[in-house]
Amino acid sequence: MLSIEADCLEATGQTEAASRQRHKQIEAAVTDPVPYNDEASYLLVVKNAPEEALRILDLAERNQCSSSHTDAIRGKVLEALGAGRVASELRWERINAGNLNPAFYVDEANYQLEQLNDPKKALDLLDLIEQRGIANVFTQALRSKAERWRRVAVGPASGPLAGLSGH
Repeated sequence: MLSIEADCLEATGQTEAASRQRHKQIEAAVTDPVPYNDEASYLLVVKNAPEEALRILDLAERNQCSSSHTDAIRGKVLEALGAGRVASELRWERINAGNLNPAFYVDEANYQLEQLNDPKKALDLLDLIEQRGIANVFTQALRSKAERWRRVAVGPASGPLAGLSGH
């Protein structure tokens, strides 16, 4: 019930009141991951406070109410703290375990693309998303982006028709 109230407060622009409501739940050590996830996301995105977000996620883990969504948020928080490699390891752990939360795949493909400049690995991961049946509009948009990056990285003169320009 309090989680719904916090959502309503947030929806009406009362973000501080929503945060206070979530903190009441967290301080009561609820075992529902939603208030932890929502508060960590709020702290990361709205307050730009990744250290505080990580503290909330650690509380969720301590109270044994983490979810795959909690882990996906943790990856974003770790990246914001400059620990992209650790975030990547966490995502790969979940992906290799067969987790079907698309956030792990999208975030890792973005990391491969934007931080490691590896469009091939990003595209391989996007292929895996399709094989596992969890593709969505976000993964399709990311595929287009990765394909553009690959074309730029490969260059126009190295494709199968290279050297056939007729000049």
